[in-house]
Amino acid sequence: MRLPRIEALQLSADPNAISRTKDGWRLKSAVQYGYAAIVPFDGFGAPGISGVVDVRLRVTAGRFVVGVITGSDQVIQEQTFEVFDSVQQAAFNIGTSEFKSIVFRSVAPNGTVSEALVQSVDYVVRANPVPSAVYFQQASIVDPTAALDPGPPLRVTAGQPYGYAATIPLSVRSLGKSVAFVKIHGKVIRGRMGLGIINKSNAAVVGEHFYDATPNTTDYVVAIPSPGDAGRLVIRSDQGEKSEIAIENVAVFRIM
Repeated sequence: MRLPRIEALQLSADPNAISRTKDGWRLKSAVQYGYAAIVPFDGFGAPGISGVVDVRLRVTAGRFVVGVITGSDQVIQEQTFEVFDSVQQAAFNIGTSEFKSIVFRSVAPNGTVSEALVQSVDYVVRANPVPSAVYFQQASIVDPTAALDPGPPLRVTAGQPYGYAATIPLSVRSLGKSVAFVKIHGKVIRGRMGLGIINKSNAAVVGEHFYDATPNTTDYVVAIPSPGDAGRLVIRSDQGEKSEIAIENVAVFRIM
């Protein structure tokens, strides 16, 4: 199974380092070894998960390296890419230790601008669907300032920053200590929306990531670190402006 993660790409310290194009995300950096962008694993970098990260990019100026940031903040498995006319591929094994992020950085001399077009960052894993694990039709509002349209597709509009706009019940206790994830097929329409797992006591949200608006429908994935304590999928925004997401389908998968 191929799980797209390009929408999880995060800005570096330079807000001008990343821009969206019709073919992907363009990275630009003139800082040697500085992090131009990262893609966090968000729970998928845990030991024991068998799979690879598949990165497709094309360097158009300078030199870029792509590597993995470990739990101890070391950068390993780096692969170097020069200017090339076609798309190139980098692959990284996951599951061998604790990994935090995929990282992109320039290795050209300071002051020399490196540019690259990142077309995709995908997790490639073996996974099976878990039947009857999501009560999609029972999606409900928690924050009274939020709005929910059952659709289809289900549309959730956040009312205030970090308020639980909506939740969707999960039934995954039977998975025990299995490695599992929720796959949400949809699209952030405006603003910025987050997806995470709230535990049964409503005390913590785990595996959460916030996504910007995107022109195309895609798959968002949320790792379930402790299926026995997972209560609901939670949807919320971290922005003051109105944010909205349309969701076509939600499913749970167990990684084999």
